[in-house]
Amino acid sequence: GVDALVIAAINGEALSNVLQQAADADIPVISYDRLILGSPHVDYYASFDNEKVGELQAGYIVDKLALKEQPDKGPFNIELFAGSNDDNNTKYFFNGAMK
Repeated sequence: GVDALVIAAINGEALSNVLQQAADADIPVISYDRLILGSPHVDYYASFDNEKVGELQAGYIVDKLALKEQPDKGPFNIELFAGSNDDNNTKYFFNGAMK
């Protein structure tokens, strides 16, 4: 038998049947890293401090462009790709990067 499902989903919508089956069998579901949205059958969510991830990503860019050591260096055009609309982490990455 199965005691629990830990799912790191790429596309949570594709899992609706699996999530329903787990709920019907009283199997708890843990959404790992990327929250499965739009389903009442996710019992727990485990992830990282995704805002901190965004801060670290932006800090890497600042460091590699030496922007603190040479504030007049540039200008630079930097494009930010925030990610998929169905990934709740993207807003945290973006907010962290903008700090």
